[in-house]
Amino acid sequence: MRLAEFLVYLLEAHAQTLHRLAALFGEDILIAMLEESGDELAERFSKPSFKPAWFQSPQNDHYSSPYAEIEGAVREFKLPSPLEFHLWAYPHYRAFIESELDLDSRIPGAGHDVGLALVDEAVMKAEEWIRGLPIADEFRKQAESAAHVPWLRFRTQALKRIGKRPMGPVY
Repeated sequence: MRLAEFLVYLLEAHAQTLHRLAALFGEDILIAMLEESGDELAERFSKPSFKPAWFQSPQNDHYSSPYAEIEGAVREFKLPSPLEFHLWAYPHYRAFIESELDLDSRIPGAGHDVGLALVDEAVMKAEEWIRGLPIADEFRKQAESAAHVPWLRFRTQALKRIGKRPMGPVY
């Protein structure tokens, strides 16, 4: 699996999370929460844990721009403009985009644990992200549940695409 494909899956899960939270709180309230917590969340996620050595060199079998591929996928998520802005600003995504990695790099498949580590870290970062939002205590559990569903789907899809079995603990 190419890194660009992984990032599309990651952005799709986060877009679905934003959709679900907007349905729960209303778009205006969600945007206010995102803006209130934006700098703190960005700082918390600023240090990526992945290493360039984890990835395999790009193969020359892909001819389109990975940036155009990601941008096209994001357009298909049909988020309102303010939420799309916050999607692009998602700190875990930005850690990859701002790194030295080539987006056509490959994530090693079966026989390697890199893909599993990247997927599990993405899910963990998503959980940290939702916990970092200023949500009233009486709504926190409902918000965390709503946000968890897209990341379960992400984990399954990404692991299958990487060539790993998506079996694991369900929380």
